[in-house]
Amino acid sequence: MLVPDVARGLALLGIALANAPTAWFLDDDTTERADYFGGAVSSADDAAVLFTAVTSHVRGLPMFSTLLGFGVGLIVMSLWRRGFPVGRTRAVVVRRYAFLALFGALHGIVLFHGDIMFFYGVAGIVLGLIFTWTDKVLMRVALGMLCFWTLMGVSMSIGAFFEPEALAFGGGAYTPADTYPAMLLNNLSYFAFQALSTPFFLIQLFPVMIIGFVWARRGTLSDVAAHRRELLIWAGVGVVIAVGIGLPWGLSALGIVPADMEPFFMFLNNALGVFTGPGILAALALLIDGVQRRVWDGAAAPAWLSIPAALGKRSMSGYLVQSLLFFIVASPFLFGLDLDAFGMSIIAFFIWAATLVGAAVLEALDKQGPFEHLHRRLSYGPTGRAELSAPGRA
Repeated sequence: MLVPDVARGLALLGIALANAPTAWFLDDDTTERADYFGGAVSSADDAAVLFTAVTSHVRGLPMFSTLLGFGVGLIVMSLWRRGFPVGRTRAVVVRRYAFLALFGALHGIVLFHGDIMFFYGVAGIVLGLIFTWTDKVLMRVALGMLCFWTLMGVSMSIGAFFEPEALAFGGGAYTPADTYPAMLLNNLSYFAFQALSTPFFLIQLFPVMIIGFVWARRGTLSDVAAHRRELLIWAGVGVVIAVGIGLPWGLSALGIVPADMEPFFMFLNNALGVFTGPGILAALALLIDGVQRRVWDGAAAPAWLSIPAALGKRSMSGYLVQSLLFFIVASPFLFGLDLDAFGMSIIAFFIWAATLVGAAVLEALDKQGPFEHLHRRLSYGPTGRAELSAPGRA
């Protein structure tokens, strides 16, 4: 399937664009115009702010989360087709995502305080424990959690409307360090805080993971014709939220509409942006359905899809290399570049492009990404493939 891999590859661009101003290029000056987006002093900065407000912030993360659930669903279905019993299937999934959580913990402490893999690992373990639940029960859980998250987020956005100064965002609690040892200490304490905040992240992102898991079991993305109405609804919801909230948020950050509306739109985007995860994925499935069917009939995938798909197949390696490159250019004790919104977006794009080229080379050589290879080896053993230890029935 092209859709999951292409989506992962494109999501890494959105994550890079969002992380650049909010997690990598941090400074103590929170008074500059559009500070959350990296600061705006030129028309190019203004364009970057508007573009990333619509396309990047709380866009790539929920889409990647939906894909994580989709991936768990594909793994479970593959094991079921091969005759794995329920207990053995659960053990395989839990072990795989426990190692992902371990990778995330190391990544968060050693390199990037904003790591998401630890949470994804925990969420994958939870999905591995409940994968026997019916689609109906899982969707009820997902919708219930989405309603709770939406209610909580909209309440905060209303509070920000009446008290914008009390809830204004000032750039986050993480402070860049001047030396690598100091950064390690900061990252360690920040990771401990994030680990304790895992239930909060579960409330926000676990619902779309469940939706992705159910989509894998139902064949929603592989049989677009049979699920077109559902996909159209999700795509429409995603577009309305991305443009209807992202655009006024960016305009308020720039002061084009009243600046004291920025906290309101920021909290509203955090609350409703999670819906764009399934929405973007649905839109992509609809967009490339014709190409997908031709590929299944034996045609080669066009380069504009096969290249981002190559990165999507190696998304863990792409994400970690992305962190390494950002670490080099943004850390105060290394290059420590001082940029505004447009410059940050350009750096984010070229870092993503570098991982895109690397993935295309590995695809041409028919090689896995290095971290995918390591993850499979640790999860499944020397063969890199889950094996039945004893005969059993699913």
